[in-house]
Amino acid sequence: MNSVPLVRLTTEPGSLEFSSMAKAVTIDTPAGAHEQQAWQLLSLLFDDPDSLPHGVEAEHANQYKKEVLSEFWKQLVWDDAQRHVRDAASPEEKAIAYLSCNNIADACEALLEGMDLKLATMVAQIGGDAAMRQSLSAQIDEWRRMDVLSEMDDSYRAIYELLAGNCARSEGKNVSSRENKAATFGICSRFNLDWRRAFGLRLWYGITNDEPIQMAVAQFADAIRDGLEDVKPVPWFIEGEVDMGWNDPESEHREDLLWGILKLYACSKLDLPANIEDVLAPENVSGNPLNARLSFQLFQLFKSRKDDTQEVDARKVHMPTNRGSGETGHRSSFMSSTASHFDKDEQAEDPLVELGDKITLTYAASLHTPQHWTTAIWVYSHLSSTAMREHYMKVFINQFSHTYSLDREADDPIYVYLTDKLRVPETWLHAAAALRAKTDGDALSQATHLIHAHELDEAHEVLCRKVGPEAIISRDFDPLRDLLGHFQPDAPRRKEPVQGWAQGGQIYFDYIELIDLTGQRTSYRVDEELNKRIQTLLARLQKALETAAKERLDGCGLEERVALMEIAGTVAGHVAKSQVSSPWPLRANEYLSNDDTEQRSRSCPTPPTHRRLAPQARVRA
Repeated sequence: MNSVPLVRLTTEPGSLEFSSMAKAVTIDTPAGAHEQQAWQLLSLLFDDPDSLPHGVEAEHANQYKKEVLSEFWKQLVWDDAQRHVRDAASPEEKAIAYLSCNNIADACEALLEGMDLKLATMVAQIGGDAAMRQSLSAQIDEWRRMDVLSEMDDSYRAIYELLAGNCARSEGKNVSSRENKAATFGICSRFNLDWRRAFGLRLWYGITNDEPIQMAVAQFADAIRDGLEDVKPVPWFIEGEVDMGWNDPESEHREDLLWGILKLYACSKLDLPANIEDVLAPENVSGNPLNARLSFQLFQLFKSRKDDTQEVDARKVHMPTNRGSGETGHRSSFMSSTASHFDKDEQAEDPLVELGDKITLTYAASLHTPQHWTTAIWVYSHLSSTAMREHYMKVFINQFSHTYSLDREADDPIYVYLTDKLRVPETWLHAAAALRAKTDGDALSQATHLIHAHELDEAHEVLCRKVGPEAIISRDFDPLRDLLGHFQPDAPRRKEPVQGWAQGGQIYFDYIELIDLTGQRTSYRVDEELNKRIQTLLARLQKALETAAKERLDGCGLEERVALMEIAGTVAGHVAKSQVSSPWPLRANEYLSNDDTEQRSRSCPTPPTHRRLAPQARVRA
């Protein structure tokens, strides 16, 4: 198996649920706690959209989801609201703090303790129908006309605005007389509500009971766009001034991941422009452009559901890639995300592929460590381009090849993980081992691994330059025999194993065979077959050495020169002996090629002369 590994999330028998990710998160750090909140929000918005409790009809599914989100958001802001209650300066401000976590009962009780029975009664009906809202809005306008607002405390005015469904700004009155002048203020900024509680006001009191979640999201986004809302959905780490290891020059433009998820949900319902690139930007998700782990996980899960043809639309997270910032109209505020404030590269033909590759490369770059490099291999296998996957995976395998053993019997866990789990081709591992052997100066291991990596040309070069010469000079032929055996298959080849074999590896192969065959000679009997084979080898070696002297010698290193001279000397010695002992001396040109070993029929009546092969004649030092 030599194909380049490619990882995709499986969707059979079922896709990975966001709720499972929420349960797997470690929440002993603020970052972990906020990550769990993101997975929980995704789960309640996109997991099991058709799963309704007993007694809830299908037509009430949106209302049920809104109630689930309401309860989740209430728990999300509860602690902040309770701290606000403790610091409240008046019963009315305390009531606002309670309302910011949808605790209407305690808000009414706080007003009763302040002896404001009428306002307590009205707060008990907060979030009422359109008629009630219109009536209260008209009442506020009348108070403004009659210059009554100047006599009302800001907390009173804010509560009446909430009763009228206005969660953004309380309009005052700018007149010359000081006694009738009323200030204009943003409700959330005036009472130090964060963006989560600011959105909660829209979810609980800004929209009517029968309006879905996406209307609350759109209302909050429009208020930000129109400048009516001063509280922006900044991430928790910017809000809390937490050091994330990076000084963000554009921190004022970052948006919280929870808000990004809400926008994606609303866009899928209202078909509004937005950009998944901004939502999943590591700067927004983790607060550091080099920390892309959560961005990577979110993208892969979103993409797996999007690409799954069996997945229902309600479970698919909308992944818009609209970078336009010039739209006008009622919902253009959905474009007011991080990307609209920066110069960007030209958008790719497939923005989702581009985004996935960028996030993948960013995340993998953070895993360049001895502890996590195998995870980086897995991450790189998500890249869309085959060439990119192969390049980055091979770079890592080469860098960390010393951390595992290629001996399968050793049951090395890293080796097993790479080959069995990640499906990394074993040829890649051997190529990396060859590179390491070259660094260590072990030419024999280098050539052996190159052969296993199916890189025969490179292995042949190492054989001719290093392994063969070292074996000839040291006269330790066993390692050379084993290596040459890898170039010779069981079945006869019709062509050379590699280009240049006849003037390279074949010389060493024939020389080793010549040494073995001459060692089998005995003075007790004459073996005609053995002598014939030796004469064949001598003829072939003569021809090969002559060609090598012309084509290879100038580029040879010192060791290879010495080895070829040693071989030439041995061949010359055997040729000289054959001339003395045989009445029919050998002629080198009686053999056509390495594969033509049949002797020509001798037609000369007398033995022809034979030029003696001497080392200095065959190999120029």
